[in-house]
This record gives sequence, structure tokens and C-alpha cells, in this order.
Amino acid sequence: MRQINMERPFAIFLGLVTLFAQTGKAADALKFFKSYIGTGDYVVGGAALRGQGTADAATQAITGGVGAYAKGTIHMSGVPGYTANGVPQHADILAAFLYWETIAGPSVNQSLLTLGTFRGLKVVGTRITTPGITDLACVGSGGGNGNQSGAQTLLTYRADVLRYLPYKKDPVTGRPLGQRLVNDVDLMAEGLPLHTVALPDTGAGGTQSPSSGNQAFLTEGVSLVVVYRIAGAPLRAVVIYDGAYTFSSVNPLMMQTIKGFYQASTITPVARLTHIVGDGDTNFKEQLTVNGLVPTGVSANNPFQGALGQAWDNLTIDVSDRMSGNDSSISTRVTPSDPASTDCLSWGAMVFSVTVQDTDGDGLCNNADNCPTVSNPGQQDADNDGKGDACDPCNNIIPVFATKPGITVTRLNTGPGDDRFKFKGEIALPYPYAPPFDPFNKGVRILMTTDANRDVIDATIPGGAFVPTFAGWKQNASHTVFVYKNESRGVVPLVDGIYIVVLRDLSHTKPGHIKFGVNGKTGSYAVAQNEIPVKGTIVIDSPMASNGQCGEAVFPDAGGPTCAFSTSGSTLKCK
Repeated sequence: MRQINMERPFAIFLGLVTLFAQTGKAADALKFFKSYIGTGDYVVGGAALRGQGTADAATQAITGGVGAYAKGTIHMSGVPGYTANGVPQHADILAAFLYWETIAGPSVNQSLLTLGTFRGLKVVGTRITTPGITDLACVGSGGGNGNQSGAQTLLTYRADVLRYLPYKKDPVTGRPLGQRLVNDVDLMAEGLPLHTVALPDTGAGGTQSPSSGNQAFLTEGVSLVVVYRIAGAPLRAVVIYDGAYTFSSVNPLMMQTIKGFYQASTITPVARLTHIVGDGDTNFKEQLTVNGLVPTGVSANNPFQGALGQAWDNLTIDVSDRMSGNDSSISTRVTPSDPASTDCLSWGAMVFSVTVQDTDGDGLCNNADNCPTVSNPGQQDADNDGKGDACDPCNNIIPVFATKPGITVTRLNTGPGDDRFKFKGEIALPYPYAPPFDPFNKGVRILMTTDANRDVIDATIPGGAFVPTFAGWKQNASHTVFVYKNESRGVVPLVDGIYIVVLRDLSHTKPGHIKFGVNGKTGSYAVAQNEIPVKGTIVIDSPMASNGQCGEAVFPDAGGPTCAFSTSGSTLKCK
């Protein structure tokens, strides 16, 4: 899997790639945390803890925290294995996060509630919140017309526990062998304990809230989220949102839009969604929808029932039938199913995974791949122009920019198929030419690309003489003027509508300078308002120039050349 981070575009390290991710809108219950893309998925397990705490001096000695803890075991399964060279292997574990929710009254030192144990080792939770949302907990044990009050606070914590997941060890040297172990069956096979937790809780059954005075703090439950990678699995995105949000009779709506996976599979995406929720109750009702519909197999009026024990759910649902090909977001909502008896529920996290589109099979989804149709897992981009070296027709480390450039596209406000295109300018190439300047035999390549790197025109004009097909090149005796025309009247189809290319070698007065002009007709050259400025490219060493024999016409609109549409929108002119 490749981790996605919102801070740096395209940073590659140890098989993980960091990309821009997208967050949800301001009204969302939770905020974006992390996203991963790769051949893998996630698993989640949990345990209810509410009201199970007892005095525990041994755990307190480990944590340095409070004196009472609830203990539980998180049962895990679903991390796949495989066989390599006849040897059983486990999936690579990329991330492991522990989530828990604690309710505390006003007199408690909250800094001590961050401390607990996982697999007998001290963990320190990071409190997570949702910006702009008050972290009020449910009154009592939730339930009918469950409410919030200011007497107690919902504290949601996250801890990175990847380093605590054990390895199988060499019986002689004690050194780790293979990958970290997660599944119960794999731990037991190696004689290792299961995943145990101890988190702050003052006990007394958890039937009342800390505000009533008989309890100082309660931990609702705990969940372990594990992200893994395994060879040969479909390419998926795994997205995690987290925070603290309470749904109640005074706040009877939970909504979340999940993004960050860029582009679901074009055909039949496979997706699932996990809600990590506290205070679920069998007696009180709510309705969960995904993209406006109740997911298949989910209760229409009571999806959160404390399935892991009192007050804790890891509800994981298949939402494949709620997705369409190429989707870039999915939304989920919870509303009261009976306003007279509204449950009170507290969210800590959501985890979502979906198969994503990877046309070239290089481990990067198309919308985040700088060569979506050419495999380039390293994403090398020597000239830093947003197109990877593997598919960049003009890969000049030292850029060649056209002087006096111009692009004009007309008839844009009519139907496709009648648009016209003109492209002109002058470029200065390394001289003497190497290889020789020879469009008569090699042809040229012409591109017009939007600001988002969408190729509107990508025309490779072949070499060859004008006769006998009436589509080809003519050249003067001194081999300084080359003219391509297609006058075959459809016998030789136009390439992206290009019917004239004129190249003039000016080296007799300006070594390496080439003046060019390109005309197109009967094309479909639509460009949206938000896609300008466009860029024009001419490739002399066609089709891929890695030696400087290409040039670009750019229109940055920063005190230099500009791109603009006419008032009617029928013409785009860049000059």
C-alpha cells in the first residue's frame, strides 16, 4: 500500500508514495486522517469495555496513570497469507491504530486518561477532535431520547501501535522472521498472546454516566484498525477519517463525505465501510444510509446495537452496491428512525476501502498517476512538468519554450467535429542537430494539453512523401522548409484533425531555430473554462524527444502570454 499525505505531492520512499488527499466538507462529523493505496486492504476488531474497570495497581505501575482499568481482548482475523517459493508468508502490516472513547466528568485529570496498555505495553493516546464540534458525551448510558450535557466530555483517543505487533522469532537467535502477526490463529500458532488492552474505567457496571458522581470515568470500548499489503491482491485505497462526534436528540444528524481515494474502479468497484461507534443500544433506533440508501444486510432502523458488548460497535458493511465506476467520494448519514426515541451515539472513526482504477498496473490509481496508461511505478519526472518520463513526449531537463507563441481554437460553441485549431511559434533547439532535423522521414508530434494535463490533441504526424497518397511531406532543395499536407479527401484520415504543418529551419541565420505553424479542422477540441491556460507542444524527434528536440508554448498569465475565451465562448485564444 502507498500512504497518502496531504502535505507533499509525489514523495516516494520505501514503496510508499505520498500524494495529495482530499478532506470532507465543514459539516462532516469527522476529519481526514490518512489514506493508503496499494495491493491490500484493512481489518478491524474491537472490544466493549464500559463499566468493567477495577482497581489495578499492576497496570498503573506500567502506565503511571489512574488506578482503575477495564481489560479486554481484541480478536482479529482476515489478514491473508500467501506462499512464496514454497514458504508460507504473511501480509506486510503497514499501519495499526488503536481507537478508544472515554467519558469523563469535570473533576478528572484528563492527561491521565490518555494512558493504557496494549499487549501489556504502555500506550499513550493522542486525543482527536473534530474542528468546530463540541465534544459532549451522552447522558447516562445513551438510549431513548439520549441527550448530551456539559457535565461530561467525550474523549476520543488514537494510538499508533504498529511497533507492538509481534513477529515470529528464530528459536535460536531470537531475531524476527517474516512479517508482523495480527490474526488470532497466527498468534496462537507461535505461542503468542492475543491482543489485550487495559484502559481507564472506574467500573460499577457502566449504567450511569460520570456526571452522576459514582464514577469518574468510563471507557466505552476499543478498536484496532490494521492496514496491510499483500502481493497479487487488487489495487485498493484505504481511507481513515477520525474525530469525536455525538449524535443525539439535540443533534439528530450525523453526516460524513469520504474522499481521498481519487477514483474507484471503472467497472464494479468493491467497497466496504466501518463505523467505530460508542453507546449503541438494542432498544433505541436510528437509520444508517450510504449514498442515500440503507446498505444491503444492514438493519433499516437499528444498525448500532452494541454488537461487541455494551456500548461498542465496529459495524463493517459491504457498500459495493452503493458505488459507481470512477466515483471519487461516498457519503454516509445517520438520522433518527423514531424521533420520539432517538439513540445517543458517539463516533470515533470511519474506515473505508475501495478497489481503484489502475489502467497500467503500476500500483497507482489513474487520477494520481503521472502516466496513467504507461506503467511507471517510480513516477520519475525529470523536467518536473507533471508528466512522467515514461509518457512525456517532451522530456527536456532544460526546457525549450516557444517565442511569439500562439494557439487559437474556434467553433467551440457548436457541436463536436467542426472545431478548428491553429498553433504557431519559434523554438531554439540544441545545435548542431543530433539526430538530424528530418521531419520528411520522421514526422512530428503535436499536442495541446490543458492545465490539468489532459491531452486535447495528441497527433503523431507520420513521415513520408506527399505523393502518391496526397497526404505527406514536401521539402525544398536546401532541406530548410518542410510542409505536411493532407489533401487526400479522407483516403488517409486526418490525425486529430491536423491537415497542415509547416516547419522552417532558420539555422542559416539563427542556428537551431525552427519556426512552425500547425492547422487543424473538423476536430473535437473542447476546453473548459477551468482548464486554461493550455499548453502547446511540438516534438521534432517524434514521437518521444529525450534529447532536447522539442519545445513547448506556455501561457502562464503572469505578465506574459495569456489564454482567454471570447465573450460568446466560441473562441479560445492564447498569445
